[in-house]
Amino acid sequence: AARGRRGRAAAGLTAAELKDLLTSGTLRREEAGRTRIIVSLAEGDTLRCAMHQRQARGEPLVAGADVAAAVVCVVGGGGVLDSTPNWRAPPAYQGSVAHVCSRFIDCAMHFSPAELNVLLRSVPAEPARRRLWFVSNLACRRRLSRRWDQTPLARLFALEDEWALLKQRAQAVRVREAIRRKGLLLHDAFTKFDADQNGLLSPAEVFGALEYLRVPGLTAGDILSFVRGINRKGHLSYADFIDALVGPDEAEAAHMSLDAGAAPAAAGGVGSRRDTQVAPKGEAELAALLEETVAAERAREADLEADEAKGVAEAQARLEAALVDSDFGWMRQARRAAAAANPRTTRTSAFYDLSRGVVGTVDGGRPQWMETRGKALFVRRGGIRCLKLWPNSFAVLRVPFRRNGLGTHLNQYTLSMHVCFGSAYDRHLVSSAGWDRFTTPKETDSEWQLATDNEEALMLPGAQREGDVRRVASDDWHTITLTVDTTEGRARAFLDGEACAELSSAQVSRDGQFALKGRVALLYHSQHVRDDDDHEWDSAYLRACSVHNRVLSAEAIAAEAAVHRRMLVEDAVAAAPRHLRAPLAEAHFERPFQGLPELRERLQELRAGAEAA
Repeated sequence: AARGRRGRAAAGLTAAELKDLLTSGTLRREEAGRTRIIVSLAEGDTLRCAMHQRQARGEPLVAGADVAAAVVCVVGGGGVLDSTPNWRAPPAYQGSVAHVCSRFIDCAMHFSPAELNVLLRSVPAEPARRRLWFVSNLACRRRLSRRWDQTPLARLFALEDEWALLKQRAQAVRVREAIRRKGLLLHDAFTKFDADQNGLLSPAEVFGALEYLRVPGLTAGDILSFVRGINRKGHLSYADFIDALVGPDEAEAAHMSLDAGAAPAAAGGVGSRRDTQVAPKGEAELAALLEETVAAERAREADLEADEAKGVAEAQARLEAALVDSDFGWMRQARRAAAAANPRTTRTSAFYDLSRGVVGTVDGGRPQWMETRGKALFVRRGGIRCLKLWPNSFAVLRVPFRRNGLGTHLNQYTLSMHVCFGSAYDRHLVSSAGWDRFTTPKETDSEWQLATDNEEALMLPGAQREGDVRRVASDDWHTITLTVDTTEGRARAFLDGEACAELSSAQVSRDGQFALKGRVALLYHSQHVRDDDDHEWDSAYLRACSVHNRVLSAEAIAAEAAVHRRMLVEDAVAAAPRHLRAPLAEAHFERPFQGLPELRERLQELRAGAEAA
């Protein structure tokens, strides 16, 4: 017996009292102060190392605080790999919530009915929003994508909340008991309800079946909710029918009994029941209601997708604004720190600094993840350190970003290079494949994705130029930038921060020739069109390259070009004759030089003044 709200002994609970009990949290005990943090394997190993070191010294994990910690394996059933001595297991419900939600974030798809109930309670969002979040999260994973709609997780995206699941289970129990009272096996009942014998139960057939079973108080909306809560397509297969009416353990037994040819319990035999099909009910009403429901869901999903796209655009705008505000200062800081990694990488960018190379060598100071093919050497050009690539030589970068843009390769990126050409005539600048046997392009792919034409202007395969033609001047330093967004089918080329060419075409397709597949070649040309490998006037000089795993805005591209120009001027000031270096640096501090021509002019003035003195 249970005690009622007024303290009196009662033989049971009213519906209101049962609802209060289920929603009060009395049966879901939790401890305050517990936090589940998802970390990588490397971070977990670091935490274990800290735990053991502190324990060996007899110190608490966090000085001055009562902290207990455990390293739990999410994919290993929630087993504890290691813990501090003062760790104790959480209450059962709290531990279940933490484990199930961690698996959901990890894009697991197979959950038991009890775990689905926990997820429905722990993720209080409408089904469409849950689905969009999960699909977006799944697209970020490197593992092979799987179809979630063929797994138990699909029910999470069909039911509103835990009460919808409870209602569905209650309806299933009622239907099953009604079938049993009719003396039917589940297989025979399915066959009897399938009026058109197509192996699927339509909503109208389910409505007719429930009326035949004398389940009271049902409306067309209840029927549609019941069917689509099991299968979003609006019909039930035999497997759906069995899974909905029996538990997981009983479902296997039901299939086994069917395979064994078990005889029906009721007299009259299977044949007599199959001969009398149950007529469908309310086909027109249910079809109209289904169409209306699907249209409303699609409209809501479109609104949610638009909101999500708006949020992504706003976040990207904030990120771009932060990058513009920072003025790409992290690039300059990476050059100043002698022990800084080369390339300097962040979560979204990689900066390959070739101005730190050892003059007279090929490998000294060369960035990791970069190799040269052909004749190359670190030199000083006008006193400025850079990598010299003779004609028919090229460089290959390994890109640390692998996947984005809902594809298996890098489909959204920005690639920049700070380069000087002895001659900018007919140069292939960027190639995504074709330079070795591991990067074989398709027959329809272009050998290059960015090049200069015979007028020394930037061009994309089949692209139209934007505005006036801006040429890549020989014997001058330029920042050349390529942006690619295959989700929009768009590629753009920039020279010193200004747009020069744009391509909007099916060529810029997801995982196609413009996508980066782990490596990219700079200045590669398979035809060896340069006249002589030793021609000094035809060489190329590289000072820096950068790769960003997103498409930078035009403002950010201009800011990056300005940083390259600023670092070039700073190196030129440092390379000035020693007796003129201090006054030149002072002049630059008072009024920064906007380029090398302005610096050379000031340097000539200082030389003339020194000679006159």
